[in-house]
Amino acid sequence: MADLRLERIYNKQQAVFKKIAERPEDFPLAERDRVLDNLLTEYSAFVFENPDFVYGYILYGKLLRQVGDREAANVAFAKANQLDPQIAVVKQQIGNYLVEEGRPMLALPYFVAAVELEPEYALYHYQLGELLHQSRDVFIEEQEMPADVHSEQMLESLGNAARLDPGNRQFQMRYAEAFFDTLNPDWELALVHWNFLENSSSNPLERDIIRLQKARVLIAQGNSSEAETILISMNQPSLETARQELLESVQ
Repeated sequence: MADLRLERIYNKQQAVFKKIAERPEDFPLAERDRVLDNLLTEYSAFVFENPDFVYGYILYGKLLRQVGDREAANVAFAKANQLDPQIAVVKQQIGNYLVEEGRPMLALPYFVAAVELEPEYALYHYQLGELLHQSRDVFIEEQEMPADVHSEQMLESLGNAARLDPGNRQFQMRYAEAFFDTLNPDWELALVHWNFLENSSSNPLERDIIRLQKARVLIAQGNSSEAETILISMNQPSLETARQELLESVQ
C-alpha cells in the first residue's frame, strides 16, 4: 500500500509541474507556493507514517531541493542513506550538498561511492571529475594527494563520462579541455578528441573554438606550422584576441 500511495503523490507532483510549465499564467507566486506546500505536506506525512520507506525520503528530498530548501533536503537524503547505503543517487545528492557547503573533501567519498554503485551512469563520473578539478588545491595540498594521481583520476573520470554518454556535447568538450589541466598530458590523444569534436560540429562559432584549442595542442606538441595554418583559417570576431595571442606565439 505504501508504494502505491507514494506513486500517487509522485504522479500528482509530475502533473503539477507539467501544468506550471504549460500554463505559468495560471500559477502566480502565491498559488505556486500553495500547490508546492501541499505536495511537501503529503510527502512529510508519508515519511512520518512510513519511516522505513527509503524512496519516500528520496522523492521528498528531491522536491525539497527543487523548492530551494537545501538543508531539509539533505536531512531527507541522510535518512535515506541511513536506511539504505547502497543507492547511488542518494550519495550524489549528499555529495552535491557538501560541495555547495564548501566541503569538497567530505564530498569526495560520496561521489566515489555513486560511481561505484552505478558505474555505467555518465553523470556521476562527470561530477567526480569536476569535483577533482575545481578543488584541485584542496586535494593536493590539504589531503596530500599526489599531483600526478590527481591528474590521472580527474582525466579518467571525465573520460569515462564522455565514453558513457557520447551524445552529450558538454561531456565531450569537458573531457577534451581536461588535457590542458593535467600533468604530462597525452597530446596525441587530446588531438584525436579535438578532431572528433570539430568533425561532429556544424556550429561556426563552436568549430572555431575547437580550432583554437587544437592550435594550443599543436603548439604544445611543437607543431607551430600546422597551428598557424589553423589559426589563420579562423574568422569569428569574438575569438580574435585569443587567436592573435596564439598567432604571435608561433610567428
